[in-house]
Amino acid sequence: YAETFNWASNHDDPHAQPPSLHLPSAIVAIDALVAVQEPQFKLQNLIREIVKAHAGFCVPLGRLWPSVSWSQNIATGNWGSGAFGGDVEMKALLQWIAASLVGGETAG
Repeated sequence: YAETFNWASNHDDPHAQPPSLHLPSAIVAIDALVAVQEPQFKLQNLIREIVKAHAGFCVPLGRLWPSVSWSQNIATGNWGSGAFGGDVEMKALLQWIAASLVGGETAG
């Protein structure tokens, strides 16, 4: 699935809200370990994933731009568990740790 991702066209949201109703949001891309290539439960890899998630979560939470008012909610889906083959529960815990470090709340 990761190798077959292709852009087809712009998304046209029929339920789009006017800009005045938009919530401040940010989209951040964070890579994860490819579980079939790296031992995902090795301590240094667990720490790597927490640090990567923490770095990504800091951006939308305004740690780099404190004057911007950002939401404290973080939604990631199954980060690192789809094409990357990571353990879903372990990745969720790592994200929870990273979100807690930046003061956010997670929503899977």
